[in-house]
Amino acid sequence: LGCAIVDEVVKPMYVARWAKLEELHSGIAAGILEILQNLKLEINEKSIRNGDVMAVLIDEMANKNEEMRVKLEAVLDAQTEILQKIILTGKAAGEIKKGVDARSMSYILITAVQSCYSLGKAKNSVTVFNSAMNALINMIRESMVETEASRALPFR
Repeated sequence: LGCAIVDEVVKPMYVARWAKLEELHSGIAAGILEILQNLKLEINEKSIRNGDVMAVLIDEMANKNEEMRVKLEAVLDAQTEILQKIILTGKAAGEIKKGVDARSMSYILITAVQSCYSLGKAKNSVTVFNSAMNALINMIRESMVETEASRALPFR
């Protein structure tokens, strides 16, 4: 049952988070930042108490059930593939610095978002979650090429 839930609910939810950027040819960096900002806007006390679904499943199930671990790995891989493609497109468009490794940046985005949820959950604080997300947003900004469009982004 858990594996079916991962396949039918969890994976589509996490893939959908990033997939909307796949069709963009520009505005990639701003799109990534907007998704991160939206995660901050959607957070509430209940979601902080529950934590990130993937982080919870990985912590609780990955080392207990190999089939579940493989399913969770597939969710991470699907997100990584989408993000890597998006980041490469952003680099080609001159929006993301050339020296940024797309795969590594994909990994850190996924991991950092999960960690922001975990930190917020451990501290039982939306404020702590938002503070950590702000730091992530600032780190991602450091990977961006400064453009007129990036300077105009409303969230800093």
